Amino acid sequence: MEFEPKNAQIYLKDNLVKVDQSKNGQKINIKMTEKKILNSKYDFDKDKIKIKIKFESLTPEIKTENLRKSQQIANKFIDKNLVFDFLDQKFATDRNLRASWLIFNKTDVKIDNQKFNNYVNQKINPHVYLASVPTVIKSVDLKEVERKNGTKGRAINYQQLTKAINNNLGNNQTVIKISYYAVNPKIQRINNYSHSLPGLQAYLNKLGENENIAVSFYKLNSPQWRAGVNVWKSDAAASTYKLFVAMKVLEEIDNGSLKKTDSFAGKTIETCLYDMIVYSRNKCSEAWLKQWRPRNFDNYLYSKGFSRATTANSTLFFKNSAADLEKILLGLNNKTLFSNNGADQLLYLMKKQVHRRGIPAGTNAIVADKVGFFGGYLHDAAIVYHPRGAYILVIKTKGQTWNKIAQITRQIEAIVYP
Repeated sequence: MEFEPKNAQIYLKDNLVKVDQSKNGQKINIKMTEKKILNSKYDFDKDKIKIKIKFESLTPEIKTENLRKSQQIANKFIDKNLVFDFLDQKFATDRNLRASWLIFNKTDVKIDNQKFNNYVNQKINPHVYLASVPTVIKSVDLKEVERKNGTKGRAINYQQLTKAINNNLGNNQTVIKISYYAVNPKIQRINNYSHSLPGLQAYLNKLGENENIAVSFYKLNSPQWRAGVNVWKSDAAASTYKLFVAMKVLEEIDNGSLKKTDSFAGKTIETCLYDMIVYSRNKCSEAWLKQWRPRNFDNYLYSKGFSRATTANSTLFFKNSAADLEKILLGLNNKTLFSNNGADQLLYLMKKQVHRRGIPAGTNAIVADKVGFFGGYLHDAAIVYHPRGAYILVIKTKGQTWNKIAQITRQIEAIVYP
């Protein structure tokens, strides 16, 4: 009869680690049996002959003696009165708890770290953990005016404690000291800004620590109120480039090269302008750039005084800067880059444009703006007709939200118009 060997097994029952003994198996030894048959002599006077089948023993992979050491270690751990000590405060454990922390594989016994850490977190941590109190630093225009030092906290060193309980499984130690470390207080900064140009610039400087935010501010009736950060950074214009396209189209209408009723890209020129500014559609603006050729359009812009930070001739996309967007809005407001009719028409369309979750959402004033959104870029370039004084605001961002642009607008108005 053939049967497989049985491995010894280690298991926990009634808070006691036990071992099911191993048993050898057996199988027929084919070669020995064949030899026995070939060497047997057949007796013709008998119907049967008897041949004794040869078996060979099969040894189990895990023998009883392989598990005895793990059994002894586990039972010794369960039996000992293990205590955790924290600053002379004792946390006793019982057999049932210690046994629940054990896990077994084929030959070894280990601590279930997750179960152990759950115990520590629930029973010991409330007596150890101490929250730190933050250090509060108050500043005005980024200059510190007051500091209140916080206090350190305290936390269990779970890594060291887990290492200690695993080492304890194989030794005679009955007391484990709780490892902990000091938690330094966090810094809480409260930044306030004075209602002044230095206050505004300080706020923008703080924003500009994130290099993906550029802001340009210009108060139209008070030219001395001019502030900005990262204003010359050249990056994706997104749809704000359509302001520059609109400038050239309106100029060509003024000089008679185009008529509003002319057909272009399947629409009238007037409809193209409307769709390009109000809905920020791309068809006409892209067709115009292709017709004019990017290098020629760059030369046109540079002849108007715009910087090389603005270019249609980029290998990636149309680029511009917050400073050049401020310049075109200033020329729009002052009608130095546009005729009276051209400026009025473009401002009318900008006030009607439908994407108003940026600067318009951050003010109660009337806003004429042009947004841009492309990939992770979100921009808004606006003339804000605040009752206490109109201003130009350009906010260019990457990786931000419309809500962030609205928030920046609100904070700027809070500084400029307290």
